[in-house]
Amino acid sequence: MAELREQTEELKGVLERIVYTNEENHYTVGELSVENNDSASIVIAGILPGVQCGETLKISGSWQRHPQHGQQFKVTTAQSELPASAWGIRRYLGSGLVPGIGPKYADKIVDHFGAQTLEIISHESGRLREVEGIGKERCKSIKKAWDSQRSVREAMVFLQAYGITNSQ
Repeated sequence: MAELREQTEELKGVLERIVYTNEENHYTVGELSVENNDSASIVIAGILPGVQCGETLKISGSWQRHPQHGQQFKVTTAQSELPASAWGIRRYLGSGLVPGIGPKYADKIVDHFGAQTLEIISHESGRLREVEGIGKERCKSIKKAWDSQRSVREAMVFLQAYGITNSQ
């Protein structure tokens, strides 16, 4: 790959789509909608273990041109944040990350709770039963899966504070 620019840049945006993931080494190609940029999404590529659609990513790296796929942002470091907007939350939950919530239930839950959805799941999960089609068992299942994912997210944030990136 020939580099377009050698300088390191930092970008922040919402992961729109995952195009490819290698489960063994976590090499991922995706589309990122960059904050403060009205143009189309950019293609990012790098070691991005566990990222999900709808997550906000802070990434650093450089632009490169892939001979077959064109211009890409080669990611060297990445930090993930939970989405804050209703749109991002809908994408995040609809990605299949949380068992019991697919696109259909993600829409229903976010339509009901809006931007407060993740706060509700974290701290008032019983309120999920306010959403049509979510009963006691599905509510418990969602909360259990959410708490499990939270542990992974907290560990990643802790490690990032010491300079250990997702790729390491």
